[in-house]
Amino acid sequence: MIQDPAGYLWFATRGGISKFDGLSFENFTEEDGLVDNRCTSIILDSDNNIWIGTLGGITKINSFILKGSAISNSLGGERILALCEFDNAIWCGGESGLFKITDKGIIHYDMKSGLTDNTVRNFLLYKSKMLIATDKGITTYEDGKFSTFSVNTTVDNLQINHLLYDNQNRLWISTSNGLFLSSPDKIEKFTKRNGLSYDVVNRSLEDSNGDIWIGTDDGVSRYKGDGFINYDERDGLSLSRITSILEDKEGNIWFSTYGGGVNKYEQSIFENVSTKDGLPNNLVWAVNEYPKGTMWFGTEKGLSRLREGSYKNYDLIDGLSDNRIGVIFPEANGDIWIGTDRGGFCKFTDNTFICYTTQQGLVSNAVYALEKDDQGNLWIGTREGLSKFDGDSFTNFSMKDGLLNDRVNSLYIDGNNTIWIGTDAGLNYIKDGLIVDFHKEYDLDYYSVMSIKPDKKGNIWFDTYDSGIVRFEPGKAKGEAVTFIPSTRGLEDSEIYFIEFDSSEDLWVGTNHGVSKLDVKLFDKTGEVKFTNYGKAEGFVGIECNQNAAFLDSKNNMWFGTIYGANKYNPTADKHNSSPPSTHIKGIRLYFEDVDWKAYNEDIVLEGGLPKTLNLPYNDNHITFDYVGISLRLPEKVAYKCKLEGFDKDWTPVTTDNSITYANLPYGDYTFLLLAANSNDQWNTEPTTFSFTVEPPFWLTTTFILLCVLITILSIYTFITIRTKKIEGTRTST
Repeated sequence: MIQDPAGYLWFATRGGISKFDGLSFENFTEEDGLVDNRCTSIILDSDNNIWIGTLGGITKINSFILKGSAISNSLGGERILALCEFDNAIWCGGESGLFKITDKGIIHYDMKSGLTDNTVRNFLLYKSKMLIATDKGITTYEDGKFSTFSVNTTVDNLQINHLLYDNQNRLWISTSNGLFLSSPDKIEKFTKRNGLSYDVVNRSLEDSNGDIWIGTDDGVSRYKGDGFINYDERDGLSLSRITSILEDKEGNIWFSTYGGGVNKYEQSIFENVSTKDGLPNNLVWAVNEYPKGTMWFGTEKGLSRLREGSYKNYDLIDGLSDNRIGVIFPEANGDIWIGTDRGGFCKFTDNTFICYTTQQGLVSNAVYALEKDDQGNLWIGTREGLSKFDGDSFTNFSMKDGLLNDRVNSLYIDGNNTIWIGTDAGLNYIKDGLIVDFHKEYDLDYYSVMSIKPDKKGNIWFDTYDSGIVRFEPGKAKGEAVTFIPSTRGLEDSEIYFIEFDSSEDLWVGTNHGVSKLDVKLFDKTGEVKFTNYGKAEGFVGIECNQNAAFLDSKNNMWFGTIYGANKYNPTADKHNSSPPSTHIKGIRLYFEDVDWKAYNEDIVLEGGLPKTLNLPYNDNHITFDYVGISLRLPEKVAYKCKLEGFDKDWTPVTTDNSITYANLPYGDYTFLLLAANSNDQWNTEPTTFSFTVEPPFWLTTTFILLCVLITILSIYTFITIRTKKIEGTRTST
């Protein structure tokens, strides 16, 4: 595998070579001039030519023009296993030795020349020398001479599959019998016995973070300096026999397999916890933490505690009044209050559940929210109203007392001991014993409020189920205190189930289509609403979020409850992709049909077989541009905008479509401009362009017009001349 400067990935397969832009493949086989379909190796030389080693020789092609390009084949019949560019030459290793290709010809080397074995499997360039991996140890080539690179008697007689020097100048040697690490002071051997996934090691790679990835005949191992992390088909590999490894420009790790295609690994920013890990059920309605490092999950089938990697589950048998847990509210004294859907709420203390229901005076057994005020009263939001519990008795509130709706979805108590109440019909607050209608006070529309959260500035944010997000700034005048952010300004979905702030004061919004992060600092500074949306493509399992199931833990990880477990967001893994896409015009079609542009211009020098200059007849004016922005991290989220100078007044709206059609273009000169952005909204600084001309019809050309003028003048002249002669003839006859 290689990645060329244009961003394309190239794969050498047993059926030819494939060029990949993140979305689609373009394939090249013997029918297109490849010497043999059984490809084993591929490199890009310093002139951007691609060399392909096959079991029937080698092929050289231009990387920008795949089909119809100039092809050069050589070493016909030779079984080539490895390629390398070194010392102004292309080196080919195979089963009959080593071949050096230069402008002057081909030179063959074998054991008689100094190779330790005639089967060459890999090359490694290190400083001024070339290391050659053979079936019996390692050979060094330097200053035109071969010599044996001795490691120890064991390695010197093994089949060497791959060589790697890491950033600490340690040599990693992949062999048929384990992985060897050669340092100046020692040699270590790793096998399955001490943590490696398998003993037959085919490839290794050091990524941009310094981790070593090892591809074996039975899985992948990742070495981070203190042991191995292993991956196989259970972790998503299509097949476990790894043949090569590549890190692309955006940090994705690619693994080719023997028979299972290619796999891409990118560090997931979300970690999913579900029944496979120990939860009693995948429907997670609540998440909290107490004490530090111990996570609690409320599920459809009970309460779950995660401590030191081990799960402990609680249900009716353990004393819960109901298994459907919707709220978890821990106190500093160690007590944990638990709200259920049909059994009221319980206090978990000294490993015992003490439960309270309507029998003790609670207004409803369906509990949606729990909060404590500064006087020690517990406030309970339920399906049928609001309850206050002082430890002995309940005081209940309903619409008769001023609540906008009896269904209380959320509660928040601020520093002034004001109780904020989110209901199905809007927002109330209780101040000095009075229930106040927030909407009436601030002249706002009424809507269902699902979640209420404060920011560090003392502002209060609340969501509306199907409209958007509201920020209330208590210190401002009534006309300026409330700001509304409609969901149409960037949210994936309008059905909002929760909001929660992270440690950076970004606001997370949970919907039916994943989670979204609002850049609050940017909003405060400029008024710009910028959401970053996370869904299935970003690894957010479950997609559909649950009501108020969001929590920021002590390690600054965000937790989100969904219909398929809980997702933990690791902010350190969510790295901003600052590399804009590599943008290309892949082709141009006329009337939606592919065209052989050689019929228009023999000078085919651009990517996609496009001519450097293009002049179209006036009736070939229905044009489709096909294009791609290569961003391999999330290729399906690459966005585009286009402009046809000479026709469009402005850029098109941003879209993920990768083609655009212009119909009935009038004659004239045009330049097509294309910009692309990656999933982090990083746009190209300069557009990719293509210029062309639609010729006028012949009757509007200057030549035709001049000819018509000339013919008209000649006609008039001829008419005048004939007329004059007739008149003169008439006079003569008289």
